[in-house]
Amino acid sequence: NRHFGLERSFSTILLLDKFTMRPVCILEGTDISAARTATYASMVAESVLAELKTIKVFLFGGGPIARSIGLALGAVLGARLEILWVRTRSRQTAEAFAHSLPQITAPIVPVTDNANLLQADFIITASNAKSPVFAAHEVASEAVVLHLGGDETPAEYLTHVLQNGIVVCDDLA
Repeated sequence: NRHFGLERSFSTILLLDKFTMRPVCILEGTDISAARTATYASMVAESVLAELKTIKVFLFGGGPIARSIGLALGAVLGARLEILWVRTRSRQTAEAFAHSLPQITAPIVPVTDNANLLQADFIITASNAKSPVFAAHEVASEAVVLHLGGDETPAEYLTHVLQNGIVVCDDLA
């Protein structure tokens, strides 16, 4: 798909009759699926980070889910969103991501490394990386990490949080 200038993948939603399983409706559901996933970020921001006056966010990813997360955080946090660093596979996609969200009033800063990660209050992995996108020592001890992917967060960090922190998940597997 990228060869054709399209997103990496798309979601399809099928509405089937309950009894006959005949298709009633077929929808292109990428935006619906991304918005559903983005609600995790807004729920964390509203609950776990509620006491912070300003929130610095570091977002890994620039696809539909990351875009929905940016929109959700902009809407939920408003002026409390101090800065949104975004890291994607390339500087160009990070810059394109930043330009795609003009409705967010906080600065969206494309980055090519994790230098700002220690400053982040809220770190979100919303990429499809096949290996960790940060090292455990790059995260401040009081930072909240929302792990939305499969392999993006280092096992060392997950083990540390399971032993010393608070973990909230929707899927134990």
